[in-house]
Amino acid sequence: MLDVLNTVWKNDSFELDVVHAMTSITLQIMGLAGFGTDLQAIKENVTYDQTRYTMPLKEAITLAASNAVIARFQFGNWICDNAPFEKFRRLREAIRNTDKYLNDFISARSNDTEQRYDLLSLLIAAKSEETGTTGLTPTEIKSDSFIFLFAGSFVLSYLQFLGHETTASQLMWTLWLLATHPEIQDKLLQEVNEVFGDRERLEHDDHEKLKYTLCVIRESMRLNPPIASVLKEAVEDDVIGGFKIPAGTTITAQFYTIHRDPTLWEKPEEFIPERFDEHNAHKIHPTAYMPFSLGSRKCIGFLFSLTESVFILAHIIRNFSVSRTEEQKRNGFVPVPQQVITIQPKELTLQFTRRAKQRL
Repeated sequence: MLDVLNTVWKNDSFELDVVHAMTSITLQIMGLAGFGTDLQAIKENVTYDQTRYTMPLKEAITLAASNAVIARFQFGNWICDNAPFEKFRRLREAIRNTDKYLNDFISARSNDTEQRYDLLSLLIAAKSEETGTTGLTPTEIKSDSFIFLFAGSFVLSYLQFLGHETTASQLMWTLWLLATHPEIQDKLLQEVNEVFGDRERLEHDDHEKLKYTLCVIRESMRLNPPIASVLKEAVEDDVIGGFKIPAGTTITAQFYTIHRDPTLWEKPEEFIPERFDEHNAHKIHPTAYMPFSLGSRKCIGFLFSLTESVFILAHIIRNFSVSRTEEQKRNGFVPVPQQVITIQPKELTLQFTRRAKQRL
């Protein structure tokens, strides 16, 4: 984490494009956790083999993940695969490049004798419990790697994606909320300093000690769930609120609306992390809060995402105070949400000031 922050956050006071920064940090973490590989998400002047790759990895997965699902939903498979328009040509190019990147990752790792514990290594080493033989084919390994890589980037809960973009989205909104609620930021800093002590880095077990940090993340996701809604299909006839729902009907669960329903939440528009502490969490209705969906289709990566978010936020707040820029204060700026697949601020720049005696 410290190495990632040091890559771009070298000054004592600066304005930072939070949308780009959070996406870059979580993408790099995704690469290390998933593939044991630095995806060069936030490093500049990276050279690429133009004979093999016609675009950088970050650009390829951004284009493929952000457009593939939506384009196929809007235009159908044939148009996406054959239309001569620039949008679809770039999409096909992005998918081809990402396929090459994954093939290279898998090939290199398959021939690597070093013991590793990233997801790709575990997939390659997976064996059938029944036969003891290798359980996954190269195609299956690539498919699972593809899901892992894209998931966080542009997650659809109902596709069970895991990855970096949902985490990035929630961190963007969390930093904005902390910038506009300095008293909560101060309380968060107190906990973070207590857990860090004299150390510079956190250990995995520290996650359980960062209880208020987790409350801040959870409350941020209540106000701004990365995924606004999911689609479900009624498996049998039902009646909801007096309306008949025939089997096979597609139903939309609107997380954003549910999370701000005044019949379910007290002061629903206010940022109150204490809702989720040990004294109040039991008051929350089981289906009133579902940023990762619920039931058997709940996002399989929710624990990864929460742990990642807690550690990133703790390291940031440990070392920097976050506030609105002077221009934002003058103009009364409020970030505008936009939805590609996740809901992110259309643009968001914040002021970061290094805390005294807190050096990375």
